[in-house]
Amino acid sequence: MSSANADQKKENAEAQAQASAAVPSAGAMVEYDTDIVYNALFTKQGVTETRWSGFPSFSMRFFRQLRDFVHIVTATEKRQVVVLDARQRSLDYATCGFAMRPLKSHVADWQQVTVGGSEQQALFQAELERVILELHPDVQKITIAGYLLRGGPNANPPATDGLHLDFYPDMERVKAVHGKPDEQKLYPEFDGLEMKMVLGLWMPREMANPVYDHPLFFGDASTFAPEDVVPQEQDFDHVEEGGMKRVRNLAASQPIFSERQRWYYYSQQTCEEVVVFRHLTQPAGGKACFHAALRQPLPDGMETRKSIEARAFLYFSKSN
Repeated sequence: MSSANADQKKENAEAQAQASAAVPSAGAMVEYDTDIVYNALFTKQGVTETRWSGFPSFSMRFFRQLRDFVHIVTATEKRQVVVLDARQRSLDYATCGFAMRPLKSHVADWQQVTVGGSEQQALFQAELERVILELHPDVQKITIAGYLLRGGPNANPPATDGLHLDFYPDMERVKAVHGKPDEQKLYPEFDGLEMKMVLGLWMPREMANPVYDHPLFFGDASTFAPEDVVPQEQDFDHVEEGGMKRVRNLAASQPIFSERQRWYYYSQQTCEEVVVFRHLTQPAGGKACFHAALRQPLPDGMETRKSIEARAFLYFSKSN
């Protein structure tokens, strides 16, 4: 048996054990057999900040990575939640902050999508822009960046169980951490326009079957409060645009748990469907969706998840 197959069988066993051990608590909202009772990770009450510098590795940053990793582990607790199948519900994008849309992409080479200036990236960007315009017809300009592959060769793994916000919901604080003034800006600026929203765009790729083992799940943005959000200063490396890239950012760690929060995913998402969700909405404290990948069993003979994601910065007239 190959190492990859052994790892997948171990992960399936862990996911099945977790599902078996999870018993819905009082007030759980399971209505359909595609709803999932899940033991998710949250930040403990009283924790005011965390840091992430990557998993400990043999590098100059080893001791800092180890310190930050241990702090996150000790600051984390497991809580049972019900992840509702959004396909079975009527949800309002303007309220919850996420939606699924059909997208039959004509991309032929997904690796090339991560290469800046390539024809494949331009093609995919145009496809994503059309989806965004359906949801935000008043947007004046869209810039898309951070194309990232997960699953498959030369790609990052799924971000399983690590609920987070890509940006802390205060862009001025994010920009203060992102880099020095002489470095490349987080996003460009345009006369007469204001960047008011950052969207995440996520879809499976290069799969014959739907996503079974690592679907993305989201927090309904309308069910979160400012006190649920824990800032996380980040300084780590990951694979982006065909190479390793150092990331410096102010994000939000796993949220602090509350019974008011609601969680959703789209069952059996296919390669012809894209999910759009809010990373950040200005002014500070606006709508944002915590998100991560669920850990679920992979049926025999099915392909493990492969996906692509990107971020879109939306600009609106300053008069809006």
